[in-house]
Amino acid sequence: GTVVSGSGVGPYSVQWNAAASDQVSLTVTDAGCTNSTTFNVTINPIPNSLFTATPSVCTGDNVTLTYTGSASAGANYVWDFNGGTSGGGSQGPFTVTWNTPGTYNVSLIVTENGCTSIQTSNAVVNNPIPDAQISATPGLCIGEQNTISYSGTAVAGATYNWTFGTGTVVSGSGAGPYNVQWAAAGNETVNVTVTQSGCTDNASYSVIVNAIPTSLFNLPPSICAGEPFDVNYTGTSGNAANF
Repeated sequence: GTVVSGSGVGPYSVQWNAAASDQVSLTVTDAGCTNSTTFNVTINPIPNSLFTATPSVCTGDNVTLTYTGSASAGANYVWDFNGGTSGGGSQGPFTVTWNTPGTYNVSLIVTENGCTSIQTSNAVVNNPIPDAQISATPGLCIGEQNTISYSGTAVAGATYNWTFGTGTVVSGSGAGPYNVQWAAAGNETVNVTVTQSGCTDNASYSVIVNAIPTSLFNLPPSICAGEPFDVNYTGTSGNAANF
């Protein structure tokens, strides 16, 4: 130990800079008579409060907190989860969730054998999840252009992955709007997957592509005056067509 202050009969202030089992010895001499005493001293280590945390997650996802310090499982652990909901033991590991986007500072102080660590803090970024939505015309004819737009929420810098079934993109990029047309009748599905800060959402939209009816018909090439004749529709159309 190192004597910080004190002399003679004392008191003394003594400090040790490392954990150890040590002895303090005192020898007293008076009028030629001597007596000695030894006192055992245990110098406990100061625990540290180091831990790891998942640095970035999507809102509602689990954050894993793992203690990596030097204290034993029986030490006293004082965690501050900054409002997060947690599950786990006193030392951990823990899983913590936050249901609101933002940056949350998690802190820990550890006490063992009367010795207390400094506080350790780690920041966790709780990223918002995009809300993917599509707006478009639900039904149109072959060859017509459908204007398709992203109508959900996303931050600047988000990425968009679109699919349009068998449709052909006439124009558009990123969040859109897109102009898309289809060359054949049928049921088509438009899909978009949006990713921001590692968080993803997707949406689908159904489009009915209607066939273009034809207006073909036939009739006799020649008739007598006053005679009735048949006109027959020979084109293609649905049952709800208007003639």
